[in-house]
Amino acid sequence: YIWDGRVQAAGINPYLYVPTDAALSALRDAAIYPFINRADYAPTIYPPTSQIVFYLITRISEAPIAMKAAMVAFEGLAVWAMLQLLALRGLPRSRILLYAWHPLPLWEFARSGHVDIVAIAFLLLAFLASERGSALLAGVAFGAGVVAKFFPVVTGPALYKRWDWRLPIAFAVTIVALYLPYIAIGPKVLGFLGGYISEEGLDRGSGIFLWQLLGAIMPLPQQAFAFYVVMAAAVLAVLALFVLMRSRSAHADLAGAMLLAVAFTLLLPPHYTWYFAWLVPFLCFYPVIGVIYLTCACALLYFAHWPPTLLEGAPIYLPCILILIAEFALRHRRKAEESHADAVAA
Repeated sequence: YIWDGRVQAAGINPYLYVPTDAALSALRDAAIYPFINRADYAPTIYPPTSQIVFYLITRISEAPIAMKAAMVAFEGLAVWAMLQLLALRGLPRSRILLYAWHPLPLWEFARSGHVDIVAIAFLLLAFLASERGSALLAGVAFGAGVVAKFFPVVTGPALYKRWDWRLPIAFAVTIVALYLPYIAIGPKVLGFLGGYISEEGLDRGSGIFLWQLLGAIMPLPQQAFAFYVVMAAAVLAVLALFVLMRSRSAHADLAGAMLLAVAFTLLLPPHYTWYFAWLVPFLCFYPVIGVIYLTCACALLYFAHWPPTLLEGAPIYLPCILILIAEFALRHRRKAEESHADAVAA
């Protein structure tokens, strides 16, 4: 993060060179440069919102504690947005403790300072703006969140109100505006994204639990993973359409966003714990036991191989899936019983 801010301060596009490139030799030091990951082959992977944050913070201080303090400040912004949403929905403010006392964000943001909290903060601001009826502000915040880290994009259908084009227009304009300072180098503006996907084995199914489980049940050729990706995308598309088409009482559909976020995480699970942290804010509004379990059990990844094996993933994902199925069945049964009782009363 600090290196990217330093490179930008020198007037250099951070996506242009790998850290070991001779063009950046004047920026090297003993405090930051030796600790850069993948310094000899990977340009930065972080999208424009993150880059702007890195630049602004490093103009104040290049000390790691300053960057961590900035991430805690963004977490404070996220907590404020959650409190506002709780108030607007008439929910107890004490529910914020489901986030504030959760060990995952505490460790990954306050201790490790991961930039994912910037994306989470903007995503929550988008839902807050939508809840207050401001589609334009929601689109701007959502766009900023998506190009901080790309994962929030899957929740878009939960923000979009049918036939209202203000949000998608504001979203698109925001993304274009944020990419403008960097776009002159063309496709290189995507940085190490493609290389990261390949390095992590995400294009081969490495560490993806459901794919590993299918492979344990039946022999699957490696080429079949492309079919798995297509099917996962189809499932997400169906869920997105469901969220988009269902009636909603509020401008923002937090339940729909949580559904899409959890489905995305289970279908294409990350290898690292901090990528689960964006599920935690939804628990303040819908304390789903299966998701509480998932966001706690993912700590087992700290002790797993890389990528995690099927046996290492099983205690993380299998109980979560079974609990979610049980919760869904109980909720469906309860609704059926209530409908039957209403019919009898009528």
